[in-house]
Amino acid sequence: MRSFYALFDKDGDGMVYRTEFVGGTVKTMKQHLKAEKVELLESLLSKAWELFWGGESTCNLDTMIHHYGRCFTEPHFHELLRQVGSLFFEAVDADNDGLVTIEEFATYLRCYGVHPLSVPPSFQALDTNHDGLISRDEFVNAACEFFTKTCDTPAKLFFGPFLG
Repeated sequence: MRSFYALFDKDGDGMVYRTEFVGGTVKTMKQHLKAEKVELLESLLSKAWELFWGGESTCNLDTMIHHYGRCFTEPHFHELLRQVGSLFFEAVDADNDGLVTIEEFATYLRCYGVHPLSVPPSFQALDTNHDGLISRDEFVNAACEFFTKTCDTPAKLFFGPFLG
Protein backbone atom coordinates (compact mmCIF):
# COMPACT_ATOMS: atom_id res chain seq x y z
CA MET A 1 0.00 0.00 0.00
CA ARG A 2 2.96 2.30 0.59
CA SER A 3 3.79 2.17 -3.13
CA PHE A 4 0.20 2.90 -4.10
CA TYR A 5 0.14 5.81 -1.64
CA ALA A 6 3.36 7.21 -3.11
CA LEU A 7 1.73 7.39 -6.56
CA PHE A 8 -0.54 10.13 -5.26
CA ASP A 9 1.71 11.95 -2.77
CA LYS A 10 3.15 13.95 -5.65
CA ASP A 11 4.93 16.54 -3.53
CA GLY A 12 6.23 14.04 -0.96
CA ASP A 13 4.76 15.93 2.00
CA GLY A 14 3.27 12.78 3.56
CA MET A 15 -0.28 13.80 2.71
CA VAL A 16 -2.48 12.87 -0.20
CA TYR A 17 -5.14 15.39 -1.05
CA ARG A 18 -8.42 14.49 -2.67
CA THR A 19 -7.50 17.03 -5.34
CA GLU A 20 -4.31 15.04 -6.09
CA PHE A 21 -6.03 11.65 -6.06
CA VAL A 22 -9.07 12.57 -8.14
CA GLY A 23 -8.45 15.96 -9.72
CA GLY A 24 -4.80 15.55 -10.63
CA THR A 25 -5.32 12.11 -12.09
CA VAL A 26 -8.38 13.20 -14.07
CA LYS A 27 -6.51 16.23 -15.41
CA THR A 28 -3.83 13.92 -16.81
CA MET A 29 -6.43 11.45 -18.10
CA LYS A 30 -8.10 14.21 -20.11
CA GLN A 31 -4.86 14.59 -22.05
CA HIS A 32 -4.66 10.91 -22.98
CA LEU A 33 -8.09 9.25 -22.88
CA LYS A 34 -11.45 9.70 -24.58
CA ALA A 35 -14.01 11.78 -22.70
CA GLU A 36 -16.30 8.83 -21.87
CA LYS A 37 -13.35 6.88 -20.43
CA VAL A 38 -12.32 9.89 -18.30
CA GLU A 39 -15.89 10.26 -17.05
CA LEU A 40 -16.00 6.61 -15.98
CA LEU A 41 -12.62 6.80 -14.24
CA GLU A 42 -13.45 10.08 -12.50
CA SER A 43 -16.53 8.48 -10.98
CA LEU A 44 -14.53 5.43 -9.89
CA LEU A 45 -11.76 7.55 -8.37
CA SER A 46 -14.29 9.61 -6.41
CA LYS A 47 -15.91 6.46 -5.03
CA ALA A 48 -12.50 4.95 -4.25
CA TRP A 49 -11.53 8.09 -2.33
CA GLU A 50 -14.65 7.86 -0.19
CA LEU A 51 -14.26 4.14 0.47
CA PHE A 52 -10.52 3.60 0.80
CA TRP A 53 -9.12 6.98 1.84
CA GLY A 54 -11.73 7.99 4.37
CA GLY A 55 -13.69 10.75 2.70
CA GLU A 56 -11.77 13.68 4.21
CA SER A 57 -10.03 16.15 1.91
CA THR A 58 -6.58 14.94 3.04
CA CYS A 59 -5.17 11.61 4.12
CA ASN A 60 -1.84 10.41 5.49
CA LEU A 61 -0.48 6.89 4.98
CA ASP A 62 -1.60 5.56 8.37
CA THR A 63 -5.15 6.85 7.86
CA MET A 64 -5.31 5.35 4.37
CA ILE A 65 -4.13 1.97 5.66
CA HIS A 66 -6.68 2.12 8.49
CA HIS A 67 -9.56 2.93 6.14
CA TYR A 68 -8.42 0.39 3.58
CA GLY A 69 -8.03 -2.26 6.28
CA ARG A 70 -11.72 -1.89 7.17
CA CYS A 71 -12.58 -3.18 3.71
CA PHE A 72 -11.26 -6.63 4.52
CA THR A 73 -14.01 -7.10 7.09
CA GLU A 74 -16.69 -6.28 4.53
CA PRO A 75 -18.35 -9.54 3.40
CA HIS A 76 -18.50 -8.55 -0.27
CA PHE A 77 -15.16 -6.75 -0.52
CA HIS A 78 -13.57 -9.16 -2.99
CA GLU A 79 -16.66 -9.06 -5.21
CA LEU A 80 -16.67 -5.25 -5.10
CA LEU A 81 -12.97 -5.18 -5.95
CA ARG A 82 -13.59 -7.43 -8.98
CA GLN A 83 -16.40 -5.13 -10.15
CA VAL A 84 -14.23 -2.04 -9.78
CA GLY A 85 -11.34 -3.81 -11.54
CA SER A 86 -13.66 -4.70 -14.41
CA LEU A 87 -14.81 -1.08 -14.74
CA PHE A 88 -11.19 0.10 -14.76
CA PHE A 89 -10.51 -2.46 -17.49
CA GLU A 90 -13.30 -0.93 -19.59
CA ALA A 91 -11.70 2.48 -19.16
CA VAL A 92 -8.23 1.22 -20.09
CA ASP A 93 -9.47 -0.74 -23.14
CA ALA A 94 -9.52 2.33 -25.39
CA ASP A 95 -10.82 0.58 -28.51
CA ASN A 96 -13.36 -1.58 -26.62
CA ASP A 97 -12.11 -4.82 -28.18
CA GLY A 98 -11.98 -6.69 -24.86
CA LEU A 99 -8.17 -6.68 -24.72
CA VAL A 100 -5.56 -4.20 -23.50
CA THR A 101 -2.51 -3.62 -25.68
CA ILE A 102 0.81 -2.40 -24.34
CA GLU A 103 0.02 1.02 -25.83
CA GLU A 104 -3.32 1.21 -24.00
CA PHE A 105 -1.65 0.08 -20.78
CA ALA A 106 1.13 2.66 -21.24
CA THR A 107 -1.49 5.40 -21.61
CA TYR A 108 -3.24 4.20 -18.45
CA LEU A 109 -0.01 4.17 -16.41
CA ARG A 110 0.99 7.57 -17.82
CA CYS A 111 -2.13 8.96 -16.15
CA TYR A 112 -0.62 7.94 -12.80
CA GLY A 113 2.79 9.39 -13.57
CA VAL A 114 4.46 6.02 -14.13
CA HIS A 115 7.66 6.32 -16.18
CA PRO A 116 7.43 4.80 -19.71
CA LEU A 117 10.39 2.48 -19.01
CA SER A 118 8.32 0.83 -16.26
CA VAL A 119 5.53 -0.11 -18.65
CA PRO A 120 7.00 -3.23 -20.36
CA PRO A 121 7.83 -5.14 -17.16
CA SER A 122 4.47 -4.19 -15.66
CA PHE A 123 2.63 -5.24 -18.81
CA GLN A 124 4.50 -8.56 -18.96
CA ALA A 125 3.69 -9.23 -15.30
CA LEU A 126 -0.03 -8.82 -15.95
CA ASP A 127 0.00 -10.75 -19.25
CA THR A 128 0.01 -14.12 -17.50
CA ASN A 129 -0.63 -16.19 -20.65
CA HIS A 130 2.13 -14.31 -22.53
CA ASP A 131 0.07 -13.61 -25.65
CA GLY A 132 1.08 -9.94 -25.80
CA LEU A 133 -2.34 -8.71 -24.63
CA ILE A 134 -4.03 -8.30 -21.26
CA SER A 135 -7.49 -9.85 -21.08
CA ARG A 136 -10.21 -8.66 -18.71
CA ASP A 137 -9.56 -11.68 -16.47
CA GLU A 138 -5.81 -11.01 -16.36
CA PHE A 139 -6.40 -7.33 -15.56
CA VAL A 140 -9.05 -7.93 -12.89
CA ASN A 141 -7.10 -10.78 -11.27
CA ALA A 142 -3.98 -8.60 -11.08
CA ALA A 143 -5.95 -5.68 -9.63
CA CYS A 144 -7.49 -7.92 -6.97
CA GLU A 145 -4.11 -9.43 -6.14
CA PHE A 146 -2.47 -6.00 -5.96
CA PHE A 147 -5.01 -4.77 -3.43
CA THR A 148 -5.36 -7.95 -1.35
CA LYS A 149 -1.95 -9.67 -1.22
CA THR A 150 1.08 -8.61 0.76
CA CYS A 151 3.36 -11.29 -0.66
CA ASP A 152 5.68 -10.82 -3.61
CA THR A 153 3.60 -11.48 -6.73
CA PRO A 154 3.78 -10.23 -10.33
CA ALA A 155 0.62 -8.21 -9.60
CA LYS A 156 2.69 -5.88 -7.42
CA LEU A 157 3.61 -4.21 -10.74
CA PHE A 158 -0.03 -3.27 -11.47
CA PHE A 159 0.82 0.44 -11.10
CA GLY A 160 4.46 0.11 -12.11
CA PRO A 161 7.37 -0.64 -9.78
CA PHE A 162 7.25 -0.13 -6.03
CA LEU A 163 8.04 3.45 -5.22
CA GLY A 164 8.43 3.73 -1.49
